[in-house]
Amino acid sequence: MTPGEIREARQALGLTQIQFGQLFQARLKTVQDWEYGRRRMQKATEELLQRKMEEKELEVAQVPIHRLFII
Repeated sequence: MTPGEIREARQALGLTQIQFGQLFQARLKTVQDWEYGRRRMQKATEELLQRKMEEKELEVAQVPIHRLFII
C-alpha cells in the first residue's frame, strides 16, 4: 500500500493515528512514518488492514472527499 492509501484507509475506518496504531500495536510515530512514506508497512500488517477494510466493507476509494483533508 502507498502512504496515501494507508492514510485513506485509516480515515475510512474513522480512526485517529493513535487509534490506528493501537489497532495494529504500533506507536504513533510508526503510523506517521507509514503515512508519510518514511517506513513501509510490513506485509502481515498490510494484510490485516485489508481484512479490517473488508470487514467494514470499505474500500480506500470510498473515503468522502471532505475526510481526505483531515490531518
